Amino acid sequence: MVNLRLSKKKTANTDEFRKSAIFFVIIGFLTLAFLYLSHKNKK
Repeated sequence: MVNLRLSKKKTANTDEFRKSAIFFVIIGFLTLAFLYLSHKNKK
Protein backbone atom coordinates (compact mmCIF):
# COMPACT_ATOMS: atom_id res chain seq x y z
CA MET A 1 0.00 0.00 0.00
CA VAL A 2 2.71 2.48 1.03
CA ASN A 3 4.82 1.63 -2.04
CA LEU A 4 1.84 2.18 -4.32
CA ARG A 5 1.16 5.57 -2.79
CA LEU A 6 4.83 6.57 -3.13
CA SER A 7 5.00 5.47 -6.76
CA LYS A 8 1.78 7.39 -7.47
CA LYS A 9 3.29 10.52 -5.91
CA LYS A 10 6.43 10.01 -8.00
CA THR A 11 4.49 9.75 -11.27
CA ALA A 12 2.51 12.87 -10.34
CA ASN A 13 5.77 14.76 -9.77
CA THR A 14 7.20 13.59 -13.10
CA ASP A 15 3.99 14.68 -14.85
CA GLU A 16 4.28 18.14 -13.28
CA PHE A 17 7.94 18.32 -14.29
CA ARG A 18 7.07 17.24 -17.85
CA LYS A 19 4.37 19.92 -18.08
CA SER A 20 6.71 22.66 -16.86
CA ALA A 21 9.49 21.41 -19.16
CA ILE A 22 7.20 21.54 -22.20
CA PHE A 23 6.02 25.00 -21.09
CA PHE A 24 9.60 26.29 -20.85
CA VAL A 25 10.55 24.71 -24.20
CA ILE A 26 7.60 26.44 -25.90
CA ILE A 27 8.49 29.80 -24.33
CA GLY A 28 12.14 29.41 -25.34
CA PHE A 29 11.14 28.47 -28.89
CA LEU A 30 8.81 31.47 -29.16
CA THR A 31 11.52 33.79 -27.86
CA LEU A 32 14.04 32.44 -30.37
CA ALA A 33 11.54 32.80 -33.22
CA PHE A 34 10.74 36.37 -32.15
CA LEU A 35 14.43 37.32 -31.97
CA TYR A 36 15.09 35.68 -35.34
CA LEU A 37 12.21 37.53 -37.00
CA SER A 38 13.15 40.91 -35.50
CA HIS A 39 16.77 40.39 -36.60
CA LYS A 40 15.60 39.39 -40.09
CA ASN A 41 13.43 42.51 -40.40
CA LYS A 42 16.34 44.81 -39.44
CA LYS A 43 18.41 43.77 -42.50
